[in-house]
Amino acid sequence: MALATELMTVGEHAQAIALLREAVGDFPDARAALGTALVLERQNDEGIAVLRQFVADGPSRPNRIPAHIMLAQALASQNKLDDAAGEWRAILTMAPDNQGARANLSRLLSAQAETALRQNDANRAERYAREAILLAPREAVAHNLLGVALASRGNLEEAVSHFREALQITPDDPQASRNLERALRARQNAR
Repeated sequence: MALATELMTVGEHAQAIALLREAVGDFPDARAALGTALVLERQNDEGIAVLRQFVADGPSRPNRIPAHIMLAQALASQNKLDDAAGEWRAILTMAPDNQGARANLSRLLSAQAETALRQNDANRAERYAREAILLAPREAVAHNLLGVALASRGNLEEAVSHFREALQITPDDPQASRNLERALRARQNAR
């Protein structure tokens, strides 16, 4: 495994992967390095399978956190956002104060909220955006998306509040600014 690590450092990925495959027989924790190397070589399906096996062999061990991170990134790159979110959640189960996991999960949930809005599913978008805000209260994008979801369902008062929060966090956000103006006009017209 040590030799494989050195080979990875100098860019000899194919040789490193071959050595890591051998190392797994005697040292099962070599799966972490093997899975990571496979993902880095864009052999995502096999890399994901190897990393999942590594995690499954000791799910509560703190040294599994980097594997969860690699899994989350690989799954997100395959647009398997629910699975990627599960990996970030697994990290937060083991390390609730992990700010990187909180921020990454929040961003991923915001992306899911945006997708739900494009699919005209405001209820699902609202759920994703609310969870994103719980994880990262200063995430302007999540506040803006929650405002859009709420406004689309006619909840203009709360939508205005979230658009204002987004602008308080990011004052120059033209999208949040436009959304606030629209919501204020719609609220005025509804009176």
